[in-house]
Amino acid sequence: MDDPVQIDLSAPAALIWLPDDQTPATESFGPETLILEDAVDQSSQDRPGETAWTKTGGKIMGSSEIMQLRIGLRAMRRFER
Repeated sequence: MDDPVQIDLSAPAALIWLPDDQTPATESFGPETLILEDAVDQSSQDRPGETAWTKTGGKIMGSSEIMQLRIGLRAMRRFER
C-alpha cells in the first residue's frame, strides 16, 4: 500500500487554463500568487474547451489530480462543520 501524500493547501500555487488538447510546460505558469486551496476552488469553473492546470512547489497537476484534491477538500469541509 502506498504511503499517504501530505499536501499543504496553503502552499503557493499558480493556476492556468489551456485548450483541452494542450499540456503546459513549467514556463507556462506565471508566479505562484494563489494558495493551493484557492487554485483548486477556482479550477472548478466551467470553461468549455479549456482545462485547468495548477503548479505548486514545482509539481504540475492536471485535471485528475485537481479533481482528487477537490474531492478531498469537500470531505474535509464537511467534517469541519
